[in-house]
Amino acid sequence: MATVKTKKKPGKPSDFQGKHLEFLLTFYPTYADASQRGKTRGIWTEFFKSYWAAFPWRLPLTQDPNANDPTDYALKPQNPDEEALQTTTISSTEQKIKLWLGRQSKAASMKENPWGEWLRRFRTPSTSAPKRLADYQYYMQQKPYKDLITAEFETRKVDVPGTQLMNLRATIARELLAKEPQEVRDEIHQGAVDEHAELLARHQDALDGLPALDEEGLEEARTRFSALIQPLLDGLAVHTGYEVSILAGRVKKNEGKLDIECVSLHAGVSSITPPALDFSKADPRVYADVMRSFSKFVWNANEFRLGRATSTPDPAIPATGDAPTTTPPIAERGASSADGTAAAPQIVTTPPAQVAPSNAMPESLTTDHMASAPAAMPSDTFSDAEIRAHLGLPADFDEFDFPPDLMPGLAVNPLVLNGFEPVEPSMPEFAAPLGAELKLQLDSMVGEARLMRMAELQKLDASALERENNSVRNRYMLNALGLGDAEKETLWGGSKADASAPKRKAPKDDGREDGKRRRKRKDPVLESEEEEPEEDDEEGKGSEEEEGGNSDKSSQATSASIEILRTAQAFLTQAEYGDTWGTLLAVWWKREERVGFVGTGNKSHPAKKRPKEVGDWVGRARNHKPKIANAESFGETWWACERPMSRDVGAEAGWDPLDLYGHNGFLNVLMALKWWRDAMSDASPNWEDAVNDVTWALSSMERAVLDGKRPSPPTTPPPTGIQPPTRTSGQPNPNPEIPGNILDRDSQSEGDKRRSVGGLELSQEELDEMEADAEADMAEEE
Repeated sequence: MATVKTKKKPGKPSDFQGKHLEFLLTFYPTYADASQRGKTRGIWTEFFKSYWAAFPWRLPLTQDPNANDPTDYALKPQNPDEEALQTTTISSTEQKIKLWLGRQSKAASMKENPWGEWLRRFRTPSTSAPKRLADYQYYMQQKPYKDLITAEFETRKVDVPGTQLMNLRATIARELLAKEPQEVRDEIHQGAVDEHAELLARHQDALDGLPALDEEGLEEARTRFSALIQPLLDGLAVHTGYEVSILAGRVKKNEGKLDIECVSLHAGVSSITPPALDFSKADPRVYADVMRSFSKFVWNANEFRLGRATSTPDPAIPATGDAPTTTPPIAERGASSADGTAAAPQIVTTPPAQVAPSNAMPESLTTDHMASAPAAMPSDTFSDAEIRAHLGLPADFDEFDFPPDLMPGLAVNPLVLNGFEPVEPSMPEFAAPLGAELKLQLDSMVGEARLMRMAELQKLDASALERENNSVRNRYMLNALGLGDAEKETLWGGSKADASAPKRKAPKDDGREDGKRRRKRKDPVLESEEEEPEEDDEEGKGSEEEEGGNSDKSSQATSASIEILRTAQAFLTQAEYGDTWGTLLAVWWKREERVGFVGTGNKSHPAKKRPKEVGDWVGRARNHKPKIANAESFGETWWACERPMSRDVGAEAGWDPLDLYGHNGFLNVLMALKWWRDAMSDASPNWEDAVNDVTWALSSMERAVLDGKRPSPPTTPPPTGIQPPTRTSGQPNPNPEIPGNILDRDSQSEGDKRRSVGGLELSQEELDEMEADAEADMAEEE
C-alpha cells in the first residue's frame, strides 16, 4: 500500500496530494474556462464519473491507488450503515473538490489584480485561528447523539440548580461518549479533527485574501461593503472629476420569501447637499425607474446563472411598470431595509443619458444606519403563493405584481431617506456649509458642549471652516480604510495637531491658558463633566502620559464610555426579568465602575459566530432593535458564539480573551440576552442558564482580579455626577429616556437629541473586525 507523503503548511492541511492532486490539476483548465463563461453546471457529471472511477469511494484521500493493493476500495456498500457512509463520503469529497477548484480560480485572478491588497480587507479575519473542539463537545453537536444527551439531560436536571445545568449537559456528554464503542469514539475524534482542519483552511484563505466561497464569508464581506467602497468612490470623484455612483444587488431567500436586495452608493454628497446635486433626489421618479431597471437586471442575471434563462436580458429596454420594485423603508408595511450589500461592484464612469448627474453617498461609519445610504434600497418581498408559482421556473420578472402603494406621492414629494435629516430650523448661519461629518458631530453633542462648539464654528471664516470640514472628514476616511491608530477614533472632531509631530513646551503664561481653552473646545462631545486640571494639558507632559498621568484623551474616552453604558443600562432595565437578570446587570455595572468606565481599546469578542442580529445592530451604529422571529434558534446561535463563558469549558481556558470592558466588552452580550428574552413570553430554561453562566463568568473574572490572580486594568475615576440608573421596588425605571442609538431607528425621537454618541462607536467596531485583532478571539477547549 502506497502512502502519500504530504507536505502540509502549518495550520492549513491540504485535502489533495499525490495522484489526487494531479487529477485535479489536469481538470482545472476545463473548470477555469467553464467558470469564465458561467457554464460550470454542465461539467460536473462527467468529471465526477471519471474521478470516482480513478479513486473509489473507500480509498482515503491520503492514499494513492496501488495496483498491488488487494483491498477492493470500489466494493459496494454491504449494509444500510455503509450506504449512509458512502453517501456522506461522496458528498463531502465532491464539495471539497469544488471548493479547491474555486480557490485556485480565485487565487489566479487575484495575482494579476492591482487591487488585490485592498480587496483583502473584505476578508481580513476578525479573530485568531480557530481552536479544535474537544471530542465530547463535537459529540454534543452530532445527531443522534445530541438527542440522546438531551433526553438524559431532561431526566437528570430536575434536582440540579440552574447554575449547574450547562455543566450537567457537558458531564452527560462525556459519560455517554465514554460508553460508546471504540469505532464511534474514533469517528467522533476524526470528525472533530476534520472540522477543525476545514475551519483552519477557511481561516487561512481569509488571511491570504481569497474571496469567500461560503455564504457566511460573503455576508461578512457585505457588512464591510459601504465602509470600504465609500472612500474609493470619493477618491475616484476627486481624481477624475466624474460623478461616480455604484449599484449593487443580489437575489436572496429569507425565511421562505424571495428578496431582491439593492444598494447604491454615491461619491461626495453630504446631508445638506442641494437636491439638484444628489442623484437620489434630483429626480425621484427617474431614480426609482433606474433602481427598478437594475433590480430587473439582478433578477434576470440570477436566473441566467441558475440555468433558468436562455439569453441575457437586454439592458437597453426601459422598465414600463407603474410602480418601482424597490422603495425606501416604509414603517407601516414593515419593509426591511437592506442591511447588507452585494459583493461585485462595477464602477460606471458614464452615467445614463436620462439620469441627472449626481454623487450621493451614505453617511458612512458614524451614521445611524451604516448600510443604508441615500440610495440604499430595501428588499421587496413576494408572497408564498408567488414563490410556489414561480420558484424553480424561468419566471419573468415583470410577472411579479409590485404594490403601487410602496411609493405614494413620489412625483410630488422628494424622497426623504434615512441618514439625511434636514437642517434644523434653529441652526445658525455659518461662513460655509457644514460637511456631513461635522454636522454629525454637532448632532452627537448635547447642552452646553454643543452650543460652545457651534459658537466656535460661527467665528471661523469660509476657508477655516472648510479646513475644519476636511479635518473631520479625513478622520472618517482613515477609520474606514483601517489606517491610523484605532484608539484615536474617539477624537474624531476638531483640527488637532499630529500626535507624531514634535511638541514644544510652552511657557506657563496667559497664552498657554488661552491655547488650552482652544484645544479643549475642539472635542466637547467627549469632554468629561469634571474640569480638567492644568497639568493634564497635552503640551509639555512628555513621558508623564506613559507613566499613567490622566491625559485629555483618556478623560474623553472615559466620558464617552460612560454615556454609552448609561444609555445601555436604561434599555436593559426597561423590563423586570427576575433576580438573576438584576444580579447580572449589577455585576456588569460594578465591573465597569471599578475601571472608571474605560473600555479596552479595539479588543472585542469575536464576530464570526455571533448571531446576525448582533452584527446588524453594530452595523447600524447601535441604532436598531432587531426583531427575533425564532427565540429558540436565536438563543442556540448566541450560545454557540459565547460557549467559552459556560462552565463546561472552565476557567482553565483563561480569561484574557473574555475580560473586556466598555462598549466592546460585555455590552453586546447583555444586549443579545435582552433581545432573546424580549422575544419570549416567559423565560426559557436555556435563557436562565445563559444568564447564570454569564453572571458566573463575570463574577469569576472579578474574583480573579480581587484575589490578585489577574491584573486589574488602569482605572480612571468617573466624572462627578455619574451614577448608575437606580430602580425602586424591583420595578423598571418610569419612562426611561432611551436614546436612538439603542432603540429601533423607526421610533420617533424629539429633535433627534437621543442619538447621544451612538455614531462614535461604529467605526471602532468596524476597525475591530477589519484589523483582525488576534487577542479578540475567545479560546475554545483543546
